[in-house]
Amino acid sequence: MADSAQLRRKRLKLSGTIENLAMTDRISNLPDHLLCQILSLLPTKQAVLTSILSNRWKLLWIWVSNFDFDDRICEQQRDKIDDKKDHMSFAQFVSRVLLLCNTRPIKKFHLKCDSLTSNSFDINTWVSTAIARKVEQLELSVSFDLVQNFELSHSLFTCKTIVGLKLNGGDGGSIILNVTSPVHFPFLKNLHLEEITYKNEDSFRRFFSGFQVLENLVVKAFYFMEDAYADFEINLPNLLEAELDFIQDNSDWTLLLLKAVTNTAYLSVSALTTTIIDYEIACFGPFPGSFPNLTRLKLGFDCYSWNLLKIFLKKSPKLEVLVIDKVCFLKEWRCPQLVPTCLSSTLSTLTVKGYQSPEYVQEFIRYILRSARILKTITISSTSGSEEKFCILKKLASFPRSSRNCQLFFY
Repeated sequence: MADSAQLRRKRLKLSGTIENLAMTDRISNLPDHLLCQILSLLPTKQAVLTSILSNRWKLLWIWVSNFDFDDRICEQQRDKIDDKKDHMSFAQFVSRVLLLCNTRPIKKFHLKCDSLTSNSFDINTWVSTAIARKVEQLELSVSFDLVQNFELSHSLFTCKTIVGLKLNGGDGGSIILNVTSPVHFPFLKNLHLEEITYKNEDSFRRFFSGFQVLENLVVKAFYFMEDAYADFEINLPNLLEAELDFIQDNSDWTLLLLKAVTNTAYLSVSALTTTIIDYEIACFGPFPGSFPNLTRLKLGFDCYSWNLLKIFLKKSPKLEVLVIDKVCFLKEWRCPQLVPTCLSSTLSTLTVKGYQSPEYVQEFIRYILRSARILKTITISSTSGSEEKFCILKKLASFPRSSRNCQLFFY
């Protein structure tokens, strides 16, 4: 009797557990299109693994519209398996997935190759497949050694469906752009280029000539395989946001891209890039262009002069937000002869990060407080100790302010 009662209790407990599992597995009860959207948010390797959950999930993953391939995930799983021969390689996995999921257009295609498990032919085949299936967002990250540099297929340069393109060549610029014919991206609005190698100046010029509707541009380091000269101009008429971060000391190319982004409303320039521009200004005179639509500006600085900041203030009449990063000036601030238009009419927010060289930066802040008529906030961050911060804040708070509504934050 005791055994029978115990068995009944176990059955009741098991029955209750099954009922609870059925109640908690609400995801499986969602319609297919919602489940496919969920799977599209996962790395493709994880999305495929859901096929073992049940018959309900077995074929759902082949209907996803986003693909995220990362060879590191495949290699990590391969290292955990004793018999490596039974494990599918990364190249085999990507090819098989694209073959099985061949009925729907691709919204987003992300491919990351950091090892030598794939070659240029494989990668270009996958990219061409994505293009043939009307990909909208393409992200390609390739980081090979110098022997395995990867030349991107020309089929990309005339893709009519791409809206966003991100290329990352890793350390040393493994992705090579050899552009021998006209480039045309009729719908490309977002472009991110990092560690890219161009075959020559013609490849650079042709590539940047195909972005007539581009709105957002990020350029972080680029190289040339041959001698190149920046003796042309780039036209980006619809650009709204730009970020420039170069590592090469080539002022001609830096100024070329700076001139190309003069119509933008938001601009971010790294510390090394401002150093290159500042050197060019010191040697050859003021920057000839202006920034008539610029409302937000982020500048990195590193132990040089204030010249470039003065130029931006003078040439940006609509500037509303100014962020200065890693401030460490060796030269004292000298007030411009004329107050820039943006200070008297538009500047509302100033942020100073990495506050150093206090005697020089304080004079700059004194000038801003005295000149900016509609300034609302000044936010300053510093690595100084608490006592020093208090003394600095006390001094800054004593400066006269043109704007009665201006608030000062120091941390």
